[in-house]
Amino acid sequence: MRTFLLFFGLMFLNYGLNAINFRMVARGSYWGTAWSDAAIAVLGFTLIRRVAENDALVAQFGYVSGGVCGSMLGLYLTRTRAARP
Repeated sequence: MRTFLLFFGLMFLNYGLNAINFRMVARGSYWGTAWSDAAIAVLGFTLIRRVAENDALVAQFGYVSGGVCGSMLGLYLTRTRAARP
C-alpha cells in the first residue's frame, strides 16, 4: 500500500502541475509558466529515480491512477470562471 500511495502521490502532483502549466502557457503567464516548469523539473528528477528502483505492478497502478486524478484536479483548479456551469 505504501508503494501505491507513493507513486499515486508523485504522479498526482506531476500531472496536476502539468495541467496547471498548460493553462499558464495558454494564458501567457510568464511567472506561472516559470514556477510550474521549475516544479515539474524538480519532481521529474525524483520520479526518474523512484521508477528506476521499482518495477512492482502496484507501483505502476499507483503511477497511472495518480496521473489521471492529478490531471483532473489540475484542470478543475485552473478553469476560468466563465467556463464553469
